[in-house]
Amino acid sequence: MLFLLLSILLNTVFAACYKVAVRRSCQLEVVNVWMYIGSLITAAAYILWKGSYSLHTAAFWMGTLSGIFGYFATLTFFFHIIKGQLSSSWTVISLSVAFPVLASIFAWHEYPNTMQTVGLLLIAVALVLFGRHETGNSEDEPLIVPDDLAQPAKSPAPGGARKIQAMSFLLLMIAFVLSGMISIVNKALIQFGFGEHRDSYLLGYFIAPTILGVFHLASHRKFGDSADRKVGLVMGLGGGTSTLFLLLALQGMPGIVAFPVRSLGNLVVTGLVSIVAWKERLSRSQWLGIALSLIALKLIY
Repeated sequence: MLFLLLSILLNTVFAACYKVAVRRSCQLEVVNVWMYIGSLITAAAYILWKGSYSLHTAAFWMGTLSGIFGYFATLTFFFHIIKGQLSSSWTVISLSVAFPVLASIFAWHEYPNTMQTVGLLLIAVALVLFGRHETGNSEDEPLIVPDDLAQPAKSPAPGGARKIQAMSFLLLMIAFVLSGMISIVNKALIQFGFGEHRDSYLLGYFIAPTILGVFHLASHRKFGDSADRKVGLVMGLGGGTSTLFLLLALQGMPGIVAFPVRSLGNLVVTGLVSIVAWKERLSRSQWLGIALSLIALKLIY
């Protein structure tokens, strides 16, 4: 249980760094790359700790595919959180667990039970509630735009605020779908019998986005400053170590217990941090969406 608790706390650090990066006006592309560098360091440390390593080609390439999805998922979530609220947005990302359930139906002919079906329906309702808030009028904090995307300040055109919120919600949905694709690959890793080769999978998962990000930064000559790199490294070390602690927790408890406890625990702790640290104010639609999401995650698992 100790490893699982540490995984929850470190994953909260990972989630909170999204907001920290925006609040400190970091170059988000730079933070995103250093995040994966930090995660790659944890994967390398895990392999060294094991004392032996044998590359499993299939697992590595599956990790590479997940890493590509992950690179664009985290990047779009970064730009969404400029306007979004971490407590509700992180809840939406957590709902991506529905994707492997759906994939199981169509790819592996595994059909959900009644509880899981109700959970999937609740996820659909929760997304509608979150979308209702995101695309409606809001008096939340002003939009913070990265330096390279900034335009001269001017009063928003009629309907401009609504368009900004709609674009923010679109970015959230892209991150949601890409996170779901990662979950599907994770499910396939187990279905194909490669679960014991998680180290090869994690190596591919962290190497691919690191290479993509470094190439992007070099081609656009974006190198950031020490603050960007520090936030990214803390984020990557937190997220990567959280994953390793989860793997250690799974050695002592079944996944049917570990995964829901981690998901629900992370949602609650991240939500509390967001409300206390950044004074996020949630609408009734968001509160209801979060409540339905917690119920849905419990039913699906």
